[in-house]
Amino acid sequence: MSKISVYKGLLNKRIKVTCTDGDVLTGEWIDWTSERDNEPDPESIGIQLNEGYPIEIFVNEIEKIEAAE
Repeated sequence: MSKISVYKGLLNKRIKVTCTDGDVLTGEWIDWTSERDNEPDPESIGIQLNEGYPIEIFVNEIEKIEAAE
């Protein structure tokens, strides 16, 4: 089972991602790519940031994902 799959109930919702470097990003979770489909990169998520642009975050950069208020 993937590390991100435990958060799948938050897909297409507003989330807050705490990164391993301490950054906190907030936006809508718009995409989830498995490790197999993202080869050679690891599993990742895409979020549409509140600032208006999408970014990809790799699983090894994520400390936790939670619903945003």
